[in-house]
Amino acid sequence: MKRIRKSWSFLRRQTELILNSLPFSLEKFFLAASFLIFISSFIVKIYEISHSVRYQPIVYSNDNDAGRGLTTAQRTKLYNDNGFMPYGNFYFRIGHIMQAFAELSTSDTVISKIDIDSKNHHLHLLSLNVICLYLLCLFLSWLITKDWVTSFLLSPLFSRVILSNETWVEFLFRVHPDYILTVAVALATYATYFMLKYSKNSKYFYLTGATWGLCAAIKLSVIYFGFPLLAAFLIFQKDRKRSLFMTLKLALVAFWSYLLIGFPQNFSFAPTLKFLSNFSRGNSYSYEHYEYWLNLFVDQAPPLLILAFLLTLVFGVKEKFNQKKSIFMFCFAFMAFLPIIFSKHSMPQDHYLMPYLGSLLVGAILFFKNFIALSLKRTHKRILLLFLMIGLSLNGNFANPLLEEQRLKQLHCSQEAGQAWHAIKKVYQAN
Repeated sequence: MKRIRKSWSFLRRQTELILNSLPFSLEKFFLAASFLIFISSFIVKIYEISHSVRYQPIVYSNDNDAGRGLTTAQRTKLYNDNGFMPYGNFYFRIGHIMQAFAELSTSDTVISKIDIDSKNHHLHLLSLNVICLYLLCLFLSWLITKDWVTSFLLSPLFSRVILSNETWVEFLFRVHPDYILTVAVALATYATYFMLKYSKNSKYFYLTGATWGLCAAIKLSVIYFGFPLLAAFLIFQKDRKRSLFMTLKLALVAFWSYLLIGFPQNFSFAPTLKFLSNFSRGNSYSYEHYEYWLNLFVDQAPPLLILAFLLTLVFGVKEKFNQKKSIFMFCFAFMAFLPIIFSKHSMPQDHYLMPYLGSLLVGAILFFKNFIALSLKRTHKRILLLFLMIGLSLNGNFANPLLEEQRLKQLHCSQEAGQAWHAIKKVYQAN
């Protein structure tokens, strides 16, 4: 054992001598190398989704949900009501802003301006999905390491594990707000932890309320997170009356945030309530209902939780945490998920789990930081991770067959639908 310790100490001293003798700044080298790996991985994903970009009628023929979303995006402006109640307008507004800066063009005289606009929106909304995927990976990596260089290196690894699941791959290629919702819920969960940790600082309270309001402006299904937020005040506030008051106050801040972000559409309460009322009809409990939810969780959660635990164990930074609050944050997403499982109006859908997993990963990382075993220097962590990423890349571990399969599926379906659509357009113009 003594020989191993002496060998390790000798190796560390020699490594430090070599690093100190380098003719360039090691910090700049690590930053450049990590950012290059990060941006390369990001560009590959943009390339993959670009093959599935099509005109709205072709998208609708393959996926009516994505087709409706694309039509909604075309109707959306920075200030209007797009008339689509199932989701908030934040996702579509961001896509609208993005497409305004880079418009597509075509020399095909058969294609109308409306069709070109739909393809332009499709490209930018799918690109927004990729951006949100990498923002989620970068945030989770930073939460583990609190070091941007290491975070840039860990993000492609997180994205590879996330995209090993068919549901996450499918919704990367679909016009749907679930990726941006997952990022927003992850940030709101972290803001909630800060609110509990610094309970005397009012800015974290208002920041938490505003972030949950943003989540509601993306998709109203986040209302289920109201249960763990109420539980947080009941557990960590000694005065029960004050805890109820603080919950109502937080809900009011979130409500005002929801109204302002979605102005003027979110002021139309009647259509939203009507949609939610219609959505809640006609479902019943069954064994298959609970079995499906359990299978969804088993299919999506374990690989991400295992990765988060291992990365936190090796690359995590020790912090002063209130253990009781970190345990509560680990249970936070579960507490929000239970009502949706036991509510009659929630038909199981694969993508419903995505925002809850975002929240669960944040809580899990905060909890796992209580068990950090290794105490490596930041430079050693960077070197270890850089060699790990290079080794995985050379071994072909970042090649994703699910992405390629989805890309080819989209391409094949779009080609068939596109040929029929072009033929119809030519006949229509001829007559």
